[in-house]
Amino acid sequence: MAAGMRSTAGRVTSDVLLLVEGQDEVNLLAALLKDVPRRGAAASAIQILAAGGRTRFRKELKALVVEVERSGRSLRAVGILRDADENPAAAFQSVSDAVRAAGLTPPPKHGQFSNDTPAVGIFIIPDGASPGAIETLCLRSVAGTRVARCVKDYIACLEQDGDSRSSASIDKTFAHAYLAAGPNPVARVGEGAQAGAWDLDHAAFAALRGFVTELARRGI
Repeated sequence: MAAGMRSTAGRVTSDVLLLVEGQDEVNLLAALLKDVPRRGAAASAIQILAAGGRTRFRKELKALVVEVERSGRSLRAVGILRDADENPAAAFQSVSDAVRAAGLTPPPKHGQFSNDTPAVGIFIIPDGASPGAIETLCLRSVAGTRVARCVKDYIACLEQDGDSRSSASIDKTFAHAYLAAGPNPVARVGEGAQAGAWDLDHAAFAALRGFVTELARRGI
């Protein structure tokens, strides 16, 4: 488990859950959810929980289901977000396997929800088809700005010096460098979202925003 990250067990307070990788995603999604009420859904119903890393979804999801069953509560909907990293198909399959291991039914495709109760939705960041991570959406939301161009030049300079990186790693480097170049530097993309560094109304976040909006509606 990541340093400072607690298990999700014993923390369920809602019947609509959004399980994400870590605290960075919790902070970013909390900022994104502020926009959901304008779109006709009850965002306040969603409880965001951090699994503590992509390798912990199976254990944490199963623990959540057991906790809910023992408490006598019920779940209406569960959304799960995971970075694609270098293989979006493998990421979707891994989360789907974790959902089945918890006794739930996964959706047939990325961005969709199952028709069972609880409804389960899976979103593989950035878009279910491309490699990348939450930082990829952040990069897309500011692409073309003056600071973004400067940061891309910086990364290109590193690559010229033989610094070889994967596409997901490059996006993470971009996000951290972009945040460091701001007037009020912060270290993490979730903190950047809370501070308004990313354009959360940008089309880059539209599919993710639609997914959490649908999750909120499933809880009504």
